[in-house]
Amino acid sequence: MTAPYKLTVPRTKGELDDHLGMMVLSCPDFDDSLLPGRDKGAIFEELQLGIEGVVQPGPTREAMLEMCEQVRSFCDAQRIKAAIQVLEAMAELLRRKSVH
Repeated sequence: MTAPYKLTVPRTKGELDDHLGMMVLSCPDFDDSLLPGRDKGAIFEELQLGIEGVVQPGPTREAMLEMCEQVRSFCDAQRIKAAIQVLEAMAELLRRKSVH
């Protein structure tokens, strides 16, 4: 029996940027056969927790959390190009704004 998947939350700006890049490459299903149990829900939870832990409280964090929900909606609707555009915008915002 496989152990349950343990969330891997991004803890630095670089890790959060890597997480966004992984999401761009695996959009919209985020299937990761190397990490059993890591499903779409886990990936979005990791992203949300990473944003909350890395990005300073304020408008940038709130915008990124809203964008996270947009990406989820676009992925659920199979609007891959729109989801990727939002993920790329999030990465650009992360690179320009201050973090912890």
